[in-house]
Amino acid sequence: MDKYIGFYIGPNKISKLTKSKRSTYFGKEVYQIEYENGIIEERPKKIIEKIADIQKYDWTELRDKISKIIVEQFLAILLESEIKLEDIDYILQLTAKSLNTNLEQATEYLWGKKVYDRTTADIQRVLTNLKHQTDGGSTKHNKHLPVRETTNPA
Repeated sequence: MDKYIGFYIGPNKISKLTKSKRSTYFGKEVYQIEYENGIIEERPKKIIEKIADIQKYDWTELRDKISKIIVEQFLAILLESEIKLEDIDYILQLTAKSLNTNLEQATEYLWGKKVYDRTTADIQRVLTNLKHQTDGGSTKHNKHLPVRETTNPA
């Protein structure tokens, strides 16, 4: 994987690749990518090999490259399954519904409550916790909402 150091993923130049402790859903390798601009992310090895390029490219092209990989894999599954053409729309709708349901469940788990039970005070608590966990009290994540400590009057 060191051959990709100096390559680009979108506009970001790769400075370091480290094999992650985790793997993909199917047990394939995942790598932590460090970029020259300080951004760090993880991606599957298979994706890195297909999207890393010696030339810098933009975010739209990155999305297009990744989407093409996913569509090719998805179409291969559909072809292998020999499903009826009339079932494709239903499968796509069911896939989107399943993804949205999983996202909702994960979000509820992380927040500790359903979306309709969340309040602005919950946002305040999350941002306050984030503030204390990053940069010793200052964070880039709360630019739009004022975060202030709250105390309960005794």
